[in-house]
Amino acid sequence: DIQSFIDFATLCNSTVPDGSGATEAQHLLDLVMDRRKPHLTWAQDILSLYRSGLLYSNGVYKIITDRGDLPLRQVFHSGNMVPGATEIRIGGDPLRPNQASVRYANRDMDYEQDVIYMQDSASVLGASDPIKDFEIALVGVTRQSEAQREGAWQLSRRRDIRREVSWSTGLEA
Repeated sequence: DIQSFIDFATLCNSTVPDGSGATEAQHLLDLVMDRRKPHLTWAQDILSLYRSGLLYSNGVYKIITDRGDLPLRQVFHSGNMVPGATEIRIGGDPLRPNQASVRYANRDMDYEQDVIYMQDSASVLGASDPIKDFEIALVGVTRQSEAQREGAWQLSRRRDIRREVSWSTGLEA
């Protein structure tokens, strides 16, 4: 589905604030593939950095991205889901973390590994909750501003999502 690839490219090229008063492309991949992995695994790993995944449906590949501004492009129902493979988890992340440790290769430090910390200030400072940390390793992300955006999104997702549903499908989905 070429339109899903165009939508994904548009997302990556959309401009966002860089934290210093200017704007930058929302996503920039700067990656050395120095390990042997199947091509499909590389594609899935890279797309997961951008809240996306590759889906094979009706004989074509589609990129599905977690975005609120695009319409739903795939419908799942009992006819294309594997019976008994649906799992519903209510309550979100039981730890409800309030801090993310985000590791990335900082291009400003000659691509050395750097760690930044993103906190939910209302939880840590306002409610005086103890620090509940989780770690994220961002492969291919080299800008601090992008690492901060991803860390903030992951932290918000883990704190705010109350219900998660996962399932398996047949090839026809």
